[in-house]
Amino acid sequence: MKFDLPAGRMPIEAPKPFKVEYPFGKPGDGFRALAREGKATCVAYHKGVDPIQLSGIEQGNLYRYGPGDEQYETLKASMQKDGFLGGNGQRIIIHVDENRSWVAEGNHRLRVALEVEVPAVEIEVRYLNRCDEDFLLIPFDHNDPEIRVYSD
Repeated sequence: MKFDLPAGRMPIEAPKPFKVEYPFGKPGDGFRALAREGKATCVAYHKGVDPIQLSGIEQGNLYRYGPGDEQYETLKASMQKDGFLGGNGQRIIIHVDENRSWVAEGNHRLRVALEVEVPAVEIEVRYLNRCDEDFLLIPFDHNDPEIRVYSD
């Protein structure tokens, strides 16, 4: 599967993933063809990503709250005190398909991280529809022995 990248869509610079999951096997495995449309065929987990690198990525959901709202101000105070905590349920989740990349979860976390100038965030990049075979938002080698790999 080859596709042309839309104008302006470029990989970002960030540390390679510390963990990668392949729910339908690694690129080149025959089982990947069984993945239904819209399913992640590769999920890469990255720490130490500069949020400024993410600022140009499309925001997938509208903001439900903003500056002045209690929930926003609580998140802001937490990040000012403790930084970006990351971990399960706290990562910024980015979806990548054949045409675009977008923040699917964590729009508020990214917005606040940029506002309070947090130096690094944790992200989860979900590559849909086998697009990781042709494009990686944060380039890495699928066969890098230093990356923990999980595959079905």
